[in-house]
Amino acid sequence: MKNTNRTRPLGFLFLFCFIPLWTFSQVITIKGVVKDTNGEELIGVNVLQVGTSIGTITDINGNYTLQAKSDAKLNFSFVGYTTQTVLVSGRTIINITLKENAKILDDVVVV
Repeated sequence: MKNTNRTRPLGFLFLFCFIPLWTFSQVITIKGVVKDTNGEELIGVNVLQVGTSIGTITDINGNYTLQAKSDAKLNFSFVGYTTQTVLVSGRTIINITLKENAKILDDVVVV
């Protein structure tokens, strides 16, 4: 008796065609804490995936959670601090220390 079931080889071919797509577009959950140079947690820091509108802000303890591509870049910005851009590179935990931007603080005019 001859086997005429051709769905199995086609199924494997279909599966192997999409494996490269899965590896390049993996979305991962990234968590971390944002602090200042004194070790204090910063509340309300903007965390944004570069080139998208995907983002979040840090909570009262400086924690954030964000779903982004494993090869994404994240921007961390906060008023009075230097914006920092970090490459995710597949990491799931990214803790950041933001430095004060003295130039911005000097330019603030008090009325």
